[in-house]
Amino acid sequence: MKIQKFVLGPIQTNCYLIHNAKEAILIDCGGHEEIILKYLENNKLKLKYILLSHGHFDHIVINKIKEKTKAKVGMHERDRIMPVNILAGKIKPIITDFELKENQIVNLGSIKIKVLETPGHSPGSCSFYIESNKTLFSGDTLFKSAIGRTDIPGGNYDRLMKSIKEKILALPPETKIYPGHGSETTIAYEKQRFTQRFF
Repeated sequence: MKIQKFVLGPIQTNCYLIHNAKEAILIDCGGHEEIILKYLENNKLKLKYILLSHGHFDHIVINKIKEKTKAKVGMHERDRIMPVNILAGKIKPIITDFELKENQIVNLGSIKIKVLETPGHSPGSCSFYIESNKTLFSGDTLFKSAIGRTDIPGGNYDRLMKSIKEKILALPPETKIYPGHGSETTIAYEKQRFTQRFF
């Protein structure tokens, strides 16, 4: 399994391609879709799924990629239409092929990606966990030494704290976290950093 990180768009969104030798899954895209498409072409990869951690406009720039690759798009139903996107001039709902739900497994060959519902930053925020190699894609729920914003429409601080405490910090300490912005971290680091501060 390989993880290729791209930092794209006006808010420097982390976008991740998880792939084996033939197929790939994309997690989020903040812009410059042609960079993703070029990587797929150069590495002769078929994009199977696009998983959206949440519905904010800086994570859902996927129309060209979907059209070109015919990849199936998954997102939680609560984030399909979001007031914050209307404020940003992005008023069209995302057209999804399937809804993400708690404990759902998305397969890429032998790679099994588990969906964790982690609301708080947005009503339908999700994180994606690969147990086999202790990897978590946390979207904008948890960053290195920081938590996701809750002062925007749909945000809820108490829900965010509950998601982090019960879903994310409960994972094995060696789990590596790939967030929606900024650099990578680990469960062990975040537990040490945040448990006393927030909990």
